[in-house]
Amino acid sequence: MNALVERISEADAARLEAQPWVEVRPGKRVRFIDIGTLRVRQVQQSCQDCEQKWPAHFSLTPCLWRELGLDGFICLSCVEKRLGRAVTREDLIPPEKATNNEFLFRGPLEDQP
Repeated sequence: MNALVERISEADAARLEAQPWVEVRPGKRVRFIDIGTLRVRQVQQSCQDCEQKWPAHFSLTPCLWRELGLDGFICLSCVEKRLGRAVTREDLIPPEKATNNEFLFRGPLEDQP
């Protein structure tokens, strides 16, 4: 359970746990409750291929992202299975070159300069 859920009442935490998960894209599910004017949400991220919880953050190049036809989260092992080879340094963008957090977790939303 995330830190925010730990700060809400036990009754609200139970209400949140009872809510259904909604898939917002492959590998990312959310559920939420409203408490007054506050919306509390819980997020689960997992690999779109094997459903393993997200173990590491990495950024694929935009070209490779499109080549693999990805549209959600994916783990490094499944990237390698799709490629049929090991991921190389040339396949990845260093975190300091990624321009937004979504790109770090999911891949390119659009081509990076």
